[in-house]
Amino acid sequence: MAIQISGTNVIDNSRNIVNTGYVEVGSFTTPQRNALSVPVGTMIWNSSVNETQVYTPAGWQTAASEPFSATGGSKSTVSRPGFAVHTFTGSGSFVVSGQPGPVEFLVVGGGGGAPGSGGGGGGGLTSGSATLTPGTYPVSIGSGGVSANGGNSTFNGNTGTGGGRGGNPQTQGPGQPGGCGGGGTCTQGQAPGGTGSQGSNGGYSNVNTDQNNGGGGGGGSSQAGANRNNTKGATPGGNGASSSIKGSSITYAGGGGGAFSGFNGGQGGLGGSGGGGNGGGSGHGGSPPPADSQAGTDGLGGGSGGGGQAGAGGNGANEGGDGVVIIAYPTS
Repeated sequence: MAIQISGTNVIDNSRNIVNTGYVEVGSFTTPQRNALSVPVGTMIWNSSVNETQVYTPAGWQTAASEPFSATGGSKSTVSRPGFAVHTFTGSGSFVVSGQPGPVEFLVVGGGGGAPGSGGGGGGGLTSGSATLTPGTYPVSIGSGGVSANGGNSTFNGNTGTGGGRGGNPQTQGPGQPGGCGGGGTCTQGQAPGGTGSQGSNGGYSNVNTDQNNGGGGGGGSSQAGANRNNTKGATPGGNGASSSIKGSSITYAGGGGGAFSGFNGGQGGLGGSGGGGNGGGSGHGGSPPPADSQAGTDGLGGGSGGGGQAGAGGNGANEGGDGVVIIAYPTS
């Protein structure tokens, strides 16, 4: 290695350059570094692991390293002190650089729709931790179901399954399974609610004798949807589950409330906490006047409120809320 020294500048004719006030060290990949024949004290930048390394009698040792960092989604460093929090409400990529590091994650699927009187199930919810190395990690966000199950959300091999749609006896049958199950809907005989693979089941609905019928509540992440019996009023959706990954506690994946339909009038069930939509009320009177059903909340994976058929909420919403992926890691 030939080096010239002239005044305050040292010029390395191969890879390293020492200029006035700063030093540029050569950049090598790990295989290139291993092929070098250098004396003890040699310093390089290892681009394979993003480290400054020094050759010692014991071999190559780390002198300085780039800390773990990432880009992608909406990044905040203020909502949770000491952490960076990345929130994905649309599909994208989480891109990691620097050293391997630990992350926490929350993955919530899209909420189920409600084409009939049964409430839609909340999106499935999964959370945990992992150690990530530098690279690109795709993130997929499940859309809320429109008269259908919600879509799946995914990150790093973890899936939040979309919520089950609510039942509709006229066209699509009982509540469907999903991350949280959709609520059943009135029919000739007991109509079951869907089962939940990552949350709770939807409530059932049975045949009425007093012309005041409706649908079961959609399942939430932590609570089943309420059942609709002949003599029971509005059926709420099941509550979701809370997470403090963003700093403050937020509830996700609530089930949609079941609709209430019948000639005597009535109010639909309330949506479960965590973005579940309210069920629609009867179109035949009642005090206070019945309201149309509500969609699930985007970014929370809430299920839609039931009421997408005549006499059970009229022209109410039938769409679940979109899911979300949140990733957090320490910055100090």
